[in-house]
Amino acid sequence: MLLRGFIKMRLGFKVANVDAGCGIMLGGITRGLTELGHQVVPWTLGVSCDHVLVFNVSSHINHYNWDDIEQLEGCKFAFIDTAEYGWWTHYDYHKDMYYSAFAPLAIKAKPPVQLKLLEFLKGKSYPYFLREMYKGFDYPENYHPIDYPLYYHSRSDIQPTTFEEYKNRNWDVYIAWGHSHQTRVHITEMIKKLPFKIFAFCDSNAKLNQFEYFKGLQNAKISVSYDGYGSGSFRETEVLSRCVLFRNVQCVRRPNPLTNGVNFVEYTVEEKLGDDKYPIYVNTDVGELITQHLSNLENLYNIYREGYKHCTEWLSEKGMAQYILETTQKHDWTVVTK
Repeated sequence: MLLRGFIKMRLGFKVANVDAGCGIMLGGITRGLTELGHQVVPWTLGVSCDHVLVFNVSSHINHYNWDDIEQLEGCKFAFIDTAEYGWWTHYDYHKDMYYSAFAPLAIKAKPPVQLKLLEFLKGKSYPYFLREMYKGFDYPENYHPIDYPLYYHSRSDIQPTTFEEYKNRNWDVYIAWGHSHQTRVHITEMIKKLPFKIFAFCDSNAKLNQFEYFKGLQNAKISVSYDGYGSGSFRETEVLSRCVLFRNVQCVRRPNPLTNGVNFVEYTVEEKLGDDKYPIYVNTDVGELITQHLSNLENLYNIYREGYKHCTEWLSEKGMAQYILETTQKHDWTVVTK
């Protein structure tokens, strides 16, 4: 159950450029905070707020600027970094270069703007919510993982009903994705060979209609997710609210994380580095795990029910907003964020 022990607050949001937007994250967190009973307003100089949520969206946009960042001087704010720099940055030999918005190659991506932002943040205390917060990297105090919430247009309100309904679904495995990561192609071709009812579609140029995709997931027992351009994707929550999610071992930390074997199934992918330092697919155990779990449908149905419950509560827009509030309330404002 979500905690609701907060007094009603007024929260402002500020982005690098309002025209650029923050899409799923900004819209989702705003709706989640409103659902929790708080007021959310665009922040500008002179607007009174309890806290300001500062969204960093340096990826995928050209008109990125923080020309008026100094106006935040004296405000309490949380920094929410939604940037992603590509799946090739997730490997150990690149982490030191992309670990946050102020790592060397992240700054190089938008140098004048990032340096201006860094100069303003220097010496200040704020919670830093980082979408791609690498495991195995020693982050300073005040850093916290975050990810996209379950988008309200993508959620399914069809709750798990009966085991009989689940057992009789049309597809054993349903996959529809693009090849933003080449390993997806190998996984798709391998799964197609399994002796089950399989729908497997991998094409970045001819995408399925979204409603057709959602209908397919709702009529499947299992779907599979793998890294795309970023470490996570909307696919994970779209799947969790409709069937059982099979997801590869993650290189990033997650808020309100899932538990393998309880509310999702985790699989591994073996890779080797090529001469150009890019990983090359070798093997995966996802096929073996699919076969194993389809032989015990009652247990698989329980995983589906627990995944739906976890997703719609803790990974929802309201759940992610609650997580931001709780973390910000616990923040020690005397400790400088580095």
